[in-house]
Amino acid sequence: MPAETRLPDSSIWSHASITAALAGALAGYDLTMAEIEHWPANKTLSHPYLASFTFTPVQELIKASRKMRDFWAGSWLLHYLSAKVCWEVSKKYGPDCFLYPSLYQQPLIDHWLLQEFSNFKFDQWIKKPHPNQLLTAGFPNVLVLVLPKDKVKAAMQMAKQTLLEEWARIGHLVFEELQMQRRWMPDLAEDSKTWQGWLESQWQFYWTALPIGKEGENLKNAAIPKDRETEFLEWLDAQNKTYITNKKQNLFQDKEIDFLREAYQQRLERQNRKFSVNVGSWWAAIFDANRYALAAVKNARNWELPTAFGPRSTISGIGPVVHPGDDWITERETKNIGNIMQVYLMVENN
Repeated sequence: MPAETRLPDSSIWSHASITAALAGALAGYDLTMAEIEHWPANKTLSHPYLASFTFTPVQELIKASRKMRDFWAGSWLLHYLSAKVCWEVSKKYGPDCFLYPSLYQQPLIDHWLLQEFSNFKFDQWIKKPHPNQLLTAGFPNVLVLVLPKDKVKAAMQMAKQTLLEEWARIGHLVFEELQMQRRWMPDLAEDSKTWQGWLESQWQFYWTALPIGKEGENLKNAAIPKDRETEFLEWLDAQNKTYITNKKQNLFQDKEIDFLREAYQQRLERQNRKFSVNVGSWWAAIFDANRYALAAVKNARNWELPTAFGPRSTISGIGPVVHPGDDWITERETKNIGNIMQVYLMVENN
């Protein structure tokens, strides 16, 4: 949560970044200009949610590498797909909704900003990335966002659809390269069941989202004085029951409450101002609960293996050997296809 500016434990940049994310989640994305200029007194704030989106497999893709360039290509492909998801989602919901990864000074994001929004003259502030920077992988396959409750599902669906569309586009480009430039398996059609089967079964998607602060309760509470103890303890109990399972870790302990009351009283006497406790105190617990929920969702796997009517791939052992024929093919036929391709390539090279 935004660090206390009088007792900072992070940079001003981090403070401003998460403040912007929460502001967008609280205000929502459907405001009119009149509401932006003058917030209506009777308008209800949106409830912010912490959402995580991930796609797999990662290790299986990387470990299929047989050469160093395969290892780099697999890593960069994952990096590119994740960056593309961030790019498209940020254009709709704003780049500040991303807690992780940060989109600031990301070479691919900067490249797309300069390319797609050249009329905005971003080159005044953004330096054109060096080609080596663009070829360096760095984006994770787990994305963490802060969004209004009513936008979470749509944003997660958009992330999934963006990745599938970009994956299909990459598959098309690869097929064209293999067919037109390398003359690989010329009888294979792009809509072949074995080719399409691999593309369609490659990725699995998982997401989860939890409210930041118990829904139905205020995000902050100023009932710290002793005479309002019941009100304050009920609010604390509601937050603790939502995110903490071990009572020994509940916030706040007796001595902490005593400290808050003393600080509250001194500020009231010296500055004639009050202060409140907010759900940011449970930030670590909220983040952990979100992480555990995502792990639980991933354990209930929904993946499907590509159907193999015949020999399976000698690289992964999962899906079928890609071939131009019908569904069923024998092992001898796959070997014959391989031998024909080798002879064909030798003739082409000579």
